[in-house]
Amino acid sequence: MYLKRVTSIFSIIMIFMFTIGQSLLPIIANAQELNTAGLVDSFQIGKTNLQTTERTKVTVNFSEKNGLRLKPGDKLTLTLPPELKGLDREFPLDDYGTCKVTAGTVVCTFNDRVSTHQNIKGYLNFYVEAANVGTDQKKEIETNFGTNVDKQSVTITGPSGGGGGTDPGKGPFFYKTGDMNSGKDNEVRWFLNINLNKEELSRDIVVTDNLQEGQTLNKDSFYIIIDDDIGRRSLTLQEFEKQRYGTITFTGDRSFKVVLYKDKARLASFSIGYTSTITEAGKKQEFFKNDYTIDYQVLHKDPISDSGSYPVENMTAGGGAEGNEVPKGTLKIVKHIEGNKEKVIPNVSFKLYKESGEQVGGEYKTNNEGIIEIPNLQPGKYYMQEVSAPDYVDFDPQAKVSFEVKSGDVNGVELPIPNKVKTTSVLGTKTWKGDNAKDRPTMIKVDLLQNGKVIATQEVAEATGWKYEFKDLAAYDTDGNAYKYEVKEQPVDGYQTEVKGYDITNTKVVQTTKVEGTKTWKDGNATNRPVMIKVDLLQNGQVIATQEVTEATGWKYEFKDLVVNDADGKAYKYEVKEQPVDGYQTEVKGYDITNTKVGKTSVSGTKTWNDNNASDRPESIKVKLLQNGKEIDTKEVSKATEWKYEFKDLVAYDENGVAYKYEVKEQPVDGYESKVKGYDITNTKVGQTKVEGTKTWKDDNAKDRPKMIKVDLLQNDQVVATQEVSEETGWKYAFTDLAAYDAEGKAYKYEVKEQKVDGYQTEVKGYDITNTKVSQTKVEGTKTWKDDNAKDRPKAMKVDLLQNGQVIATQEVSKATDWKYEFEDLAAYDAEGKAYKYEVKEQAVDGYQTEVHGYDITNTKVGQTKVEGTKTWKDDNAKDRPKAIKVDLLQ
Repeated sequence: MYLKRVTSIFSIIMIFMFTIGQSLLPIIANAQELNTAGLVDSFQIGKTNLQTTERTKVTVNFSEKNGLRLKPGDKLTLTLPPELKGLDREFPLDDYGTCKVTAGTVVCTFNDRVSTHQNIKGYLNFYVEAANVGTDQKKEIETNFGTNVDKQSVTITGPSGGGGGTDPGKGPFFYKTGDMNSGKDNEVRWFLNINLNKEELSRDIVVTDNLQEGQTLNKDSFYIIIDDDIGRRSLTLQEFEKQRYGTITFTGDRSFKVVLYKDKARLASFSIGYTSTITEAGKKQEFFKNDYTIDYQVLHKDPISDSGSYPVENMTAGGGAEGNEVPKGTLKIVKHIEGNKEKVIPNVSFKLYKESGEQVGGEYKTNNEGIIEIPNLQPGKYYMQEVSAPDYVDFDPQAKVSFEVKSGDVNGVELPIPNKVKTTSVLGTKTWKGDNAKDRPTMIKVDLLQNGKVIATQEVAEATGWKYEFKDLAAYDTDGNAYKYEVKEQPVDGYQTEVKGYDITNTKVVQTTKVEGTKTWKDGNATNRPVMIKVDLLQNGQVIATQEVTEATGWKYEFKDLVVNDADGKAYKYEVKEQPVDGYQTEVKGYDITNTKVGKTSVSGTKTWNDNNASDRPESIKVKLLQNGKEIDTKEVSKATEWKYEFKDLVAYDENGVAYKYEVKEQPVDGYESKVKGYDITNTKVGQTKVEGTKTWKDDNAKDRPKMIKVDLLQNDQVVATQEVSEETGWKYAFTDLAAYDAEGKAYKYEVKEQKVDGYQTEVKGYDITNTKVSQTKVEGTKTWKDDNAKDRPKAMKVDLLQNGQVIATQEVSKATDWKYEFEDLAAYDAEGKAYKYEVKEQAVDGYQTEVHGYDITNTKVGQTKVEGTKTWKDDNAKDRPKAIKVDLLQ
């Protein structure tokens, strides 16, 4: 006890020597997170109905409170919801710390100044941008930025998806815009957008730009984006002027003039971008303004002169803080757990004495933050004595902590005073029961559990008197909660452990074991598998038990409560053995038993030929035996074997007891198709043929020859296919890929037959078809007499019929036939299909001239005569009688 007191006093003296004479040194405690500690008083969101990408200002107010004092390194973290994205900024809180804004958080870190001030309060401003809301959606969010103040609601409307609106028409010729870029709170971006519709121009475009107060022009920031028939590209100011697009002339730190040459600006759009720097005075402005003028003329339109101004809201983030200096002569005691300055100790009582022993005030007690502050102490030397503390804290009420308040101190004296947590110990004895010391282990291990977790282990042996002790254990955690300590022995084979308090008793137990196993069948779920088998248990080779194992037991077995050792302590050897099972081979691995199906089989079959005893049938064939798809043997089969085969002594099951699948396959035989049914093989004669031929016309290229004919293919007198044959096919046809044999191996008989063609006679020779023009005709006509019914007209005449100039028939024509004739049933074409030429000719008739028109015959009476007469004048021999007259002969 004396040693503990000396150690405690020594620790306090060392702290005192470190702190004495120091002017209110800050407590270097671990930084704390203040977001839910009550530091934030309120916050305001400038606009609570936002469109996507719209920005708004957030103001947060904070202050110290009773029981909440800021310490150096403390942080205030505001968590921003994904829909309110922070604009990157960094700014000071006057001299009390700095704040950093990112997309997802605002983190303010306080510095050493907070330790020398009290009643600190302040504010911070930052900007957020609406984001992460889908097209045509509206989202309402509630947030308090992770603090413990009341939540506020913000509604965000996502972008419009458009969809079928009317044509909005052309955009403006010119517009100006600007913004404050995220990440640069001292800069404004400006944009001049010119000739957006790529108009044809009548003259140059002139734009003037004048920044208003609070900003200066960054002349090196200019860039120009041009979009014309060449494409879209970005130019520097120097490239812009060098390529003679125009000029940009600066007229001071806040204004410039742009001239775009007509010939370059026509049919092109321009976007001129630049930045301005915000002045110190400008940081306090609400808006930044930029004035402009523009003069231009679109071809065939009136000239335009316009002016205006564009404002950009000041989105400079910032903040501030203020507080009161700690009064002179103040003593600040900070009470904490030794080795953990963050674990402060409330409700610790002290008394304050002058060096003379005179008490100053009454008792002082630490607050919830472990702090006592005693102001307005006069310069001089003092000491503190601890009076009382919570039960879990160990302290020395006689120890004195001295300090001095000096007249030159600005902020007083700070005393950090640590206390240790009370300690305890755990000790116990190991007792052995019912054993022989010779068999007992020489050492066991005891685990110490603190609140259920192992924190230490000791070896306990005869050398320690089978005793153990865990010393200097913390009796409480840093929050003053008592630890629960327990002990547990690590398992000792052959003994049963019992713990009472911290004493452990081990009692010797008879060791037993069990033998269990599983019966596995490798038989492909054979239907003849036995419903039950018997397993014998052997102890040192002797059967001592038997169990029946069935599907009802899940094909499992278990022999329980088996003695491990004999009377001499030697371990028994346990084995299992299955009683024989017909048709199965048994294998034992450990205690698991596997039965594999075993047996022999054979494969035999007959070879049958469907080939109509073909003369080219082979004298022998080869049959392959396949086991699970793999060839393992071959047999030659022939007439000598009566076309039969057999494979004998085949293994029926594989190593897993699954029946092998045996198949037979014939080695290919040319001209035959092989089919296997079971193990019998049938070979059917197979082959392919084709039927092709030519169509020949014997019709002297008749104009009425059909453009197409159809040829039927007959297989054993049955039509099986038809083809159209025409001049396009060269009057040829071909039926291909025809089966040469039927299912019995008999050759098919193929013939062709032409579908009927009117006016033609068909002849087939082999597969060639000849069509000969055929038909009958007649020749008929009428006999006409031109003889004025002459009395000497003959009573009859004869008409000859000529075929190709040769007389082939004669008819007699008379008044009895009404002077008409007819030759019937005449062949119209010869053997080559050429049309015969038929003519008629009358046998000569005296005194008549014959004329034939077509098949009509006209006979005209012919012969010679004379006409003579005398001219008589009755004019009394007139003197003017003509000397001659003319007489016309009329016929």
